[in-house]
Amino acid sequence: MKNNDIQKLENFDFSAFLYDLKKELNITFKQMAELSDVPYTVLYKYTSGAKPRPSLNDFYKIMQFANRSIDDFFLKLLKKPHYYEQIHYYFNHLSEAELALLNKLNELENEHKELFLMHILDLLDMMI
Repeated sequence: MKNNDIQKLENFDFSAFLYDLKKELNITFKQMAELSDVPYTVLYKYTSGAKPRPSLNDFYKIMQFANRSIDDFFLKLLKKPHYYEQIHYYFNHLSEAELALLNKLNELENEHKELFLMHILDLLDMMI
C-alpha cells in the first residue's frame, strides 16, 4: 500500500460515512444500531467523533447490515473502483498453465511466497 493510500485511510471520516448511510437508508441511528447489532452508545461515539475509528467487528457489522462490500468500499475510498474489476477479468481469462502456476505459488510456505512475490518483477525483467 502506498503512502497516499494510507493517508486516505487515516483521513477517512467515519462519522460522515455513518451520516450519509443514515440519510441514504432513511433510518435513525437507533434503528441503525438495532439492525447492525452495534450498541447505540457505541454508534453515538462514532457519530460524535468521540471514537473516530470503528472496531473491525463494528465496521463489519455495519457494512453487512447495509449490504455493502468491504472490498468495494475500500477500493472506492482509495479511488481505485475499477481495480477489482480488472483483476476479476484477468483471473477469469487465465490459461490452464497460468492457473497451475498460481496454484503452485499458493502452495508455498508464507515466508517463501513473500520472498518470491517480492522479487518476481526483478526476475521477469532479467528474463525479458
